[in-house]
Amino acid sequence: MDPETLTYLLSGGHLSVPEREARGLWPHPPIPFADLVEHIVKEVELKKVFPGPWKNERGPGIVERKSAFQFVWLAYVEIGVARDELKRSVFRSAEAAARAYLHWNFNLPKGGSLDGWRIA
Repeated sequence: MDPETLTYLLSGGHLSVPEREARGLWPHPPIPFADLVEHIVKEVELKKVFPGPWKNERGPGIVERKSAFQFVWLAYVEIGVARDELKRSVFRSAEAAARAYLHWNFNLPKGGSLDGWRIA
């Protein structure tokens, strides 16, 4: 899968089957969980924030590099019916922050799915 499509999916995007076919992504093999983590880490190292600037609203949240050894995961997390709570966790590695992002936003790791792609 190309990096732009993976970024789109990890940002909460959706691709229909016709869109997947048009991009040559159907049928598709499982995506290794390690590939998702690696993609987020590369993006954070390159752009300092993944998937984009914090908008202080519901959505997939962000991973932000504050310094060489400080990475922040920030998102609104549903805590009940029509209630969200702002969650912020600080990590010493981009990998740990990426894993938190995948867990809280997509209920991953292995065995789950990302917009229908099975995660291995």
